[in-house]
Amino acid sequence: MKRNFLILVFLITSIVFLCTTGFAGTHTITQDNIAILDNNPVGSAGSITMPDLVDIGLSITPYSGVNISVDLTNSDISGISIVLYDPNNKVYTLFDGATGGTHLSESYPVPTDPVAGDLRDWWGVNPSGTWYLQVRDSHYLNNGTDGQFSWSITFDEQLFDPVPLPDADSDGIRDSFDNCPNTFNPDQADNDGDDIGDVCDTVANAGSDQVVFDTVTLDGSGSHGHDGTAVSYDWLLEYRGDGSYNQTATGVNPTITNLYPGFYDVTLTVTDDQSASTTDTSLVAAAGSCSCTSSTMHVESVVASAVGSSKGKSYGEVKVTVADDCGNPVVDATVTGTFSGDFNETRSGVTEISGVAVIRTISDFKKPSFQFCVDNVVKGSLVYDNIESCDTN
Repeated sequence: MKRNFLILVFLITSIVFLCTTGFAGTHTITQDNIAILDNNPVGSAGSITMPDLVDIGLSITPYSGVNISVDLTNSDISGISIVLYDPNNKVYTLFDGATGGTHLSESYPVPTDPVAGDLRDWWGVNPSGTWYLQVRDSHYLNNGTDGQFSWSITFDEQLFDPVPLPDADSDGIRDSFDNCPNTFNPDQADNDGDDIGDVCDTVANAGSDQVVFDTVTLDGSGSHGHDGTAVSYDWLLEYRGDGSYNQTATGVNPTITNLYPGFYDVTLTVTDDQSASTTDTSLVAAAGSCSCTSSTMHVESVVASAVGSSKGKSYGEVKVTVADDCGNPVVDATVTGTFSGDFNETRSGVTEISGVAVIRTISDFKKPSFQFCVDNVVKGSLVYDNIESCDTN
């Protein structure tokens, strides 16, 4: 009986097995003795499933992390590649045959960084789920097996020093690993995946929309560059309707004068000291010089279109823009006009703050063809400059 028991113990310790160990603040799972298929493009694979570490009494802290250890023997490791897949199916190349020999024993990312991929993504994150390790041997020996590997995953509540110096922003992340070393960001959030913390991404802020006479002071003070350093602020004010009235400026708070009355689409481009740039937009409505007294008004534009109704039918719709002789949009003007063609309606609308009135037919048709002409515009004492203003859809 004793002899049979010893044989059983020998067999158990000779086959591939998983062993789990743990002590205060750590949890390790190991997979041992996996044969390496020789000259096989598929390779050999192992898998380790990490439990939810909070459920087993461990804490996830900003200093916790996982370390992957690999111990491998092979007739020539220069033909070996080792690839790790995390529970999110992200890929990390741990080894790519850069050295020769018959034995490899390394731990990633401490003290050895992966060839590709950053296991620091798992700092402060619960590593629960299934991890896979794939080992490929591209050299030919016998088309059978050539050596074996063992590997383990260790979670450590304090994989890194809780006082990681130097730490310029005192956020608990040492500068060499901090994705924003001069700005406090202990969460290391990086939503766009550019390896620059969100709080350090170059941000353009063109300020609020403004209504002015003929002078505007722009405000880019809400912008910042990479890690707080912005090099240039470039402004473009594009006039709606006529590019000859466009304006440009530089600086955080430039003042621009002699704006032609109308609407300007403002674009701010901020460039940082890493030559990265980003943009933001705002709107400026210029009323023109306050010394101008308007007496007449006119139709600047008529834009006709078909707007979907139901059952494949469409309404006729027009947008009529009205301005006064100072170039300002006319608000609360009543615009009356006639739809002809497939429609036969006289309809009215009132201009909004932008000086635009939206007028729509009551009836609808399938693929209507129509024309709209302005008959009259009424607003207080302003005299309508009745120049024929029509558009066809």
